[in-house]
Amino acid sequence: MRRFVRDSKNYIIPVAVAFFNVLLLLFPGDIVEAARAGLMMWFNNVLPALLPFIVGTNILAATGFVAYLGKLLDPLMLSLFRLPGAGGFALVTGMMSGYPVGAKTAAALVGNGQISPGQGWRLAALCNNAGPLFMLGAVGAGLFADAGVGYFIMFAHYASALVVGLVLARFAGGAARKDGGTLAQIVREARRPRPFGEVLGTSVKNALETVAVVGGYIVLFAVIVRILDILGLFEALSLLVRPLAGVDSALLFSGTAVGVVEMTNGAWRLSEGGVSAYSLAALTFVISFGGFSIHAQSVSFLAKCGVSSVKYMLGKLLHGVVSAVIAFAAFDILGPAPREAASVLFRHDAAVIRVLGYSSVLFAVSVTCLVLLALICRMLVKRRY
Repeated sequence: MRRFVRDSKNYIIPVAVAFFNVLLLLFPGDIVEAARAGLMMWFNNVLPALLPFIVGTNILAATGFVAYLGKLLDPLMLSLFRLPGAGGFALVTGMMSGYPVGAKTAAALVGNGQISPGQGWRLAALCNNAGPLFMLGAVGAGLFADAGVGYFIMFAHYASALVVGLVLARFAGGAARKDGGTLAQIVREARRPRPFGEVLGTSVKNALETVAVVGGYIVLFAVIVRILDILGLFEALSLLVRPLAGVDSALLFSGTAVGVVEMTNGAWRLSEGGVSAYSLAALTFVISFGGFSIHAQSVSFLAKCGVSSVKYMLGKLLHGVVSAVIAFAAFDILGPAPREAASVLFRHDAAVIRVLGYSSVLFAVSVTCLVLLALICRMLVKRRY
């Protein structure tokens, strides 16, 4: 039996890829349209939102800034999440930038030896999150024309991420050791003696390569979702769900199923059901889980450093479930009141320039807040001892 399972793996993937290529030939118009839509979404939204963060984090890591912050944030990160202080930088940048920067930053920390692979999957599950530009702009203002929806989803998404981080720290990992040495020693060890021009060029090149890989995954999974839609898989699955009172359960289930494969298309389908406790809980689950498209991007970084992909995905599944529970429970108290959004970030002819500007400012603000938090932690530790 084991031999049959082992041998079958050698045939399943080639057969599936061959079937996929046949469908590309049978439905070229639909496939090209899906690929074009995925490519434009990457160009207008993902590229300008991720590029400043990836360039910035690469430069800060090369200059020893991340190691410096890690030393200052040790007390806070160790007590809350049982992770080294360097994880605080990954947590903030992951929350502010969006998928998959959190996973890339966590993988970089593992590769640099600042955290262990066992801590890496917990950190990735904690910090690899959707960005506020996506939740407030694309989902809230863009899909629902209601800024309140974006803020509500963002609250449930980030709150559940912190809850999952606390739970995993207590039940899935041991205590982390403090970084040894003084601040000057740690920065000196982390810094590489290279000219700033070389650091900048390498950082930009790495950022463009990363964003290009992300774009490839987005286009690929946009095509996969379209193929599954053509085959009627999502519609067939929705027929298995019993109707819910006042809720289009078929739309709810099919939108969730699409979102499990590719987050953005799932969010678009779920938005067609309007604002309700069920639809926002499902939408929050999809955004917090991330979808297999996001996981493929994240695993491409984590697997290189020996981080367990299965444990990371289970952590994100837990994140999705907890966020859905929080959204459903808090809907009657904090649910958004329908109102017209003041602006729509992602429906503008100059979307790339606007999002690039917003994300650059967001990166600067997040790093500034992180420095202030680190200095406060250092002051508290000095007073304590």
